[in-house]
Amino acid sequence: MKLYTSKIGKKTIKNNQFQDIEIQSPLVDLDLYEMIENKKYFYALEIPRDCEEVVDFMGREEEFLKVFKDRGLYELNRDFKERLKPYLDSYIPEVEMISWAMQEAEAKLYDPSLSRDELFSQLPLISNLCFYRYGSLENLPTLVSKILEKSKSYSTLSGILIGQKQAIADKIEGCKSMIELMSALDLQIEIKQWK
Repeated sequence: MKLYTSKIGKKTIKNNQFQDIEIQSPLVDLDLYEMIENKKYFYALEIPRDCEEVVDFMGREEEFLKVFKDRGLYELNRDFKERLKPYLDSYIPEVEMISWAMQEAEAKLYDPSLSRDELFSQLPLISNLCFYRYGSLENLPTLVSKILEKSKSYSTLSGILIGQKQAIADKIEGCKSMIELMSALDLQIEIKQWK
């Protein structure tokens, strides 16, 4: 990653009387940026046209470091959520997330020797889910098996992805210089490539 800011140059704008006037202004209007001392800064893999890399922090590296660590952690969490969403949807649809912990807990308590009344009283969520889905409790063992299988797959996957995200966050938080931070921010690209 490289930290950059827009180059300053002459721009032609219209004044109140719609006449062209030349002013000194940033050549690029950055959409996503951080303001430090009334100047816009951002980072990216490639430096956009009409922008310049920032390597001199004018004795303000601590401020730059704090601002861009915060930005890096924000983007890391945002990218992580975006990357995890398809997995969540494929393992546990969003509408089921609300009841997922209860489904898993009840599935772990399932005992095939329980009577129909005991199933409905001790495992109300999955018993009702099965009954209203299939019209009977015959498929409850299959449903329990599916719940436990999805739970294991999701736990494994989320453990891997959360561990990777936290490793990158630790590297970002541990940076002592902007050079280290820009290098650590390169790791965010890995999030977009997680499988």
